[in-house]
Amino acid sequence: MASVTMVESEILMPRRKKSEIKQRYFTLDYWRDGRWYVGRLREVPGVMSQGRTVDQLKRNIIDAYRMIVDEEHMYIPSGNYESTPMGIPL
Repeated sequence: MASVTMVESEILMPRRKKSEIKQRYFTLDYWRDGRWYVGRLREVPGVMSQGRTVDQLKRNIIDAYRMIVDEEHMYIPSGNYESTPMGIPL
């Protein structure tokens, strides 16, 4: 298995100036499965994809990450909600 670091700014806002955005780094773990490169973002559970090349895998991982981020924001009720920190035992 190989790893490469990806920057959140590449994933979320590729057209903005680097000075305008904060950066968060992710690790893309990937491996060969037959003719495909398969990978996942180590720090974001559920973000997985595949591609015929590593570059195609990176583009597909970006799409998968955007779908997860968009979905998280889609279901937040407008107006009346509360937030609280909570611990989850591992």
